[in-house]
Amino acid sequence: MLLNLSNFARVGKGPALKAIGLQKNYKEYYTEYQQLDEAASGCFACPHFKYKSFLEYMPQEIQENISSQCSNCPKAVYKTAYKTHIKYINEKNMYGYQPRLKGNALKLLITYHFLTPSPRGFISDVSEKELAEFINCDIKTIRYSNEVLAKYGYISYHASGWEKNHISILLPEYNTYHLTASEGGRGYATISKELLQEIMKIKDINQLRIYLRAIMESDASSAPQVKLERSYEQLRRYLPGYCKPNVIKKALVLQSDIFNIEYENTKVVLHLNAVYNTRQAKLSLIEENRSEMQSYITVLNDMLDQYNLLQENPDDDPANLTEKLRLYGLHTYLDTNKKPKTNTYPPVILKDNDYRDLGLLSTTYSLSVVKQTVLEIYNTYILPKRPIESFGALTRAIIKKEALFSKAS
Repeated sequence: MLLNLSNFARVGKGPALKAIGLQKNYKEYYTEYQQLDEAASGCFACPHFKYKSFLEYMPQEIQENISSQCSNCPKAVYKTAYKTHIKYINEKNMYGYQPRLKGNALKLLITYHFLTPSPRGFISDVSEKELAEFINCDIKTIRYSNEVLAKYGYISYHASGWEKNHISILLPEYNTYHLTASEGGRGYATISKELLQEIMKIKDINQLRIYLRAIMESDASSAPQVKLERSYEQLRRYLPGYCKPNVIKKALVLQSDIFNIEYENTKVVLHLNAVYNTRQAKLSLIEENRSEMQSYITVLNDMLDQYNLLQENPDDDPANLTEKLRLYGLHTYLDTNKKPKTNTYPPVILKDNDYRDLGLLSTTYSLSVVKQTVLEIYNTYILPKRPIESFGALTRAIIKKEALFSKAS
């Protein structure tokens, strides 16, 4: 039996970067900027130049006119000027320190995020055997890795009460991933199941660290083609001390489909394979699933409308709508003694944001699960006319509740 992985997962940058290895403290210098060369541009001969010193005191219309002409001057010449700005980078202060992890523990930590944690980061009843099969190790390694993860504060875990060799896990920082920086959040990267499966294939620990760090950083880009340029000095900041340029090259030369690598004199250029551009893939899949859910509900409403028209002659059902609706999961309410008093079935009426929510949920779980939940909501809320504050939130709550119940049964 394989792990039931979600299609996409949020992986917090805080725990992930600590697990990969935090960068040593360093300074970033900003020195160059482009400045107008007044002499080369001939500004002293310009009739506007004499107004420059008291331009701010002139009428607004004149200020805007002169500024516009100066900014669009065809004779303008710019030169590189230097002014030093220093930015201090201290990731230990930013994320809090925890020891970096080795390969199996690092892969296990990332995998836990795909097991549909609750909003507080709780994951119930996970098979150690399935984890071992997915990560390609033995159960002893899973247990040792969990001990390491717990020791360093990446997770908490305990034996599950449902089945032997099953555990429940808590990701302690999970409930902070969505927070803003001012609220204490450190952000997260979205990773796809397909990308996770490629990550599991990486055998070299330093390639794993470099690629995961690059994935965390590339998530901020909305460009269809993601390219990262990193000097060897930048890469070495978060790698162990023995990782000199030749060790880095040796790690990156190993086969992997995630990045295409180019080597230059002092830097490495990582081109993310478009297949694993999670941001673009997720947006595309959300829209595809939203459209599918809208079509599904449109067909369902058409069938309900036709069925309502048949109530005057219930024996006349050439399209066999009764059987079709039973197959959809509405059979309970097609029995004569359980029909609504009005003898009609109301349509499913959703707003654009409801369809967007359903598209997102279908991306996280599956279309079949969301479709089945929509029918459950129809049976238990729409048909008996129970109020619904948020269709998407209700759908999510039912899916999570049923997933927990299925583990207990």
